[in-house]
Amino acid sequence: MSEWEEGSAARARVVLAREWEGLLRTARAIPGFGHFLKPAPCPTILQHLPDSGPVVIINVVETGCDALALLAGLDEPLHIPLPNFSLEKAKRYRRQLNTQLKAHVPRARGEEANTVLDGDSSRRGVGPIVKGGTAYVLRRLGSEVVKPILDMLAISIHHGIIRESSTENLVVSHW
Repeated sequence: MSEWEEGSAARARVVLAREWEGLLRTARAIPGFGHFLKPAPCPTILQHLPDSGPVVIINVVETGCDALALLAGLDEPLHIPLPNFSLEKAKRYRRQLNTQLKAHVPRARGEEANTVLDGDSSRRGVGPIVKGGTAYVLRRLGSEVVKPILDMLAISIHHGIIRESSTENLVVSHW
C-alpha cells in the first residue's frame, strides 16, 4: 500500500469515527437512551435487583480474588475479600474437576470408550476416585469462596435480607 493510500485510509477511519461519535451523541440524547452502548451505572443496576436475595459476582484475577454482593435496598455493592482463593487455585480446581468428569462420564453412542486404568472394560465411564477429586474440590471451594461470602452476608440477616433459619425463605445458590 502506498503512502497516499495509507493516508487516505487513515483519514477515512477518522471520518467514520467522528460520524460514529455523532450518532452515539444523537442516540444518547433520546430520553431513556442516555447510556446507550455504555455499561449501566451502579445505582441503576442496584434499583433492579430481586428482593429475594443477593446477586454475587466472584472476581478471580492474578492480583487477587474477591466478590461483590448486590443486595436490594443497598446503595452500593458489598465488597467481600476472598484472601484464601487465587487464580492458580481456580485453575487447579478446574483441572481436577475436568479429570474427574472425564473419568466418570459414561460415553455417548458413537464415541470412543474412556480408558479405564485397570483395563476392566465392563466399567467403561468409571474411573478411579482420587484425592483431589470432586468432593475435595467442592469442600475447598466451600471453605475458600462460599463460606466467606455467606459469613459476610450474615451481617445483613438482622435487617431481614436473608433469613437463614426460616424454611419460608430458602437460600438458593446458582453456580
